[in-house]
Amino acid sequence: MPNITDQLMPYLQQIALEKQRLTERIEAQEHDGRQDEANLDKVRLNIVQVFETLAAADAAQCQGSAPAFAERYQQRFDTLPAPWKQRLARAIAHRDIQTQAVEEAKLETVTRLQAAFLKAKGELK
Repeated sequence: MPNITDQLMPYLQQIALEKQRLTERIEAQEHDGRQDEANLDKVRLNIVQVFETLAAADAAQCQGSAPAFAERYQQRFDTLPAPWKQRLARAIAHRDIQTQAVEEAKLETVTRLQAAFLKAKGELK
């Protein structure tokens, strides 16, 4: 019977690719003097790293139970972005473009990660 880490490998590989892609983009943007874009990608990279850390912690907490892990980790896609959605709404209301851009970057990243997880989740048994 495969362990949960083996079953999560497609998702973890997707996270690794996303981290690599963002790191390369940040380096290129900083090299070109596009610091604002680099900063937004740093926010995206941070979100990817948070979800990577949570995947490892949740897998350990669930002691190899793929269904328990899938349920626990799926909740992360609701609980973590909740305050970001609230900040986004306030930023839009106050026309705070900088905060709006940061919160939108976070939420867009979570949406991509969730799609990758849902794809991999079908393989968790």
